[in-house]
Amino acid sequence: MPFGRKSPLEALALPGVMLAYKYSQFRQRRREAASRRVTERELSALHHKIANAKGHVPVLGQQMDAQIYAQRLKVYTIEAGY
Repeated sequence: MPFGRKSPLEALALPGVMLAYKYSQFRQRRREAASRRVTERELSALHHKIANAKGHVPVLGQQMDAQIYAQRLKVYTIEAGY
C-alpha cells in the first residue's frame, strides 16, 4: 500500500491503539508518582534520624550562613566528643 493510505482494519484499530497507549502512560505516571512519594518519605525520615543523632533538627528551607554553620558544627562535634 502506498504511504498515507491505510487498510480499513488499520483505520478501525488506530483509535483503540492510541487509547491503550495513553492509558498505559497514565498508569506508568501514577506508579512513578507513588514510588516518588515513598522515596521522599523515607528520605525525610532518614534526614530526621541523622539530625536527631547530631543533637539538633535543622529547619528545612532555612538558609544558613556558611560561617555560622561551621561554628555550630564545630560546637556539636566538640559536645559529642568527635
